[in-house]
Amino acid sequence: MTGSSNPKRREARTLALVALYESDLAHHPVGEALGRLIAQSTARDDASGPDAGPVDDEAEEANLAPGPDAIAYASQLVSGVTVNRGNIDALLGVCAPEHPISDLAAIDRNILRIAVHELVAKLAPVKVIVNEAVELAKIYGSDASPRFIHGVLGAVTARIAYRGSPATPAPASP
Repeated sequence: MTGSSNPKRREARTLALVALYESDLAHHPVGEALGRLIAQSTARDDASGPDAGPVDDEAEEANLAPGPDAIAYASQLVSGVTVNRGNIDALLGVCAPEHPISDLAAIDRNILRIAVHELVAKLAPVKVIVNEAVELAKIYGSDASPRFIHGVLGAVTARIAYRGSPATPAPASP
């Protein structure tokens, strides 16, 4: 993958974000939340079939059901965040100690969790992961979210690059 984003991966990140957000706030099982989102998208796509009447291209594209690649990547993200949540939250706590994970807005918390999982698992280039997280923050977060997400992920990437492992804290700057 090059330095640009894959639209199917953005779709997958969005699905994962919504499922994790629902699970975080409503305490629904995250797998069920993701399954429901996929089913709703598929049903919406079926309802906008050839007999549904004229639809402009942008509206049609926004209503398409996620493809198998997007579903697989969303599932991988949700699973990775769920399994590694304790480690991800600990790393975020080290990289942003003045912002306890429990005090973060739920949308920011889950954008960060997805991005940290992708960074640690090396699922895409660092720039792509950070840029995609910032884009999700622009769409779903508050006005301050993109800058906050970018700053925290900068600290995370520095820590990972310094130690090669997210679990070991980097030394303080001289």
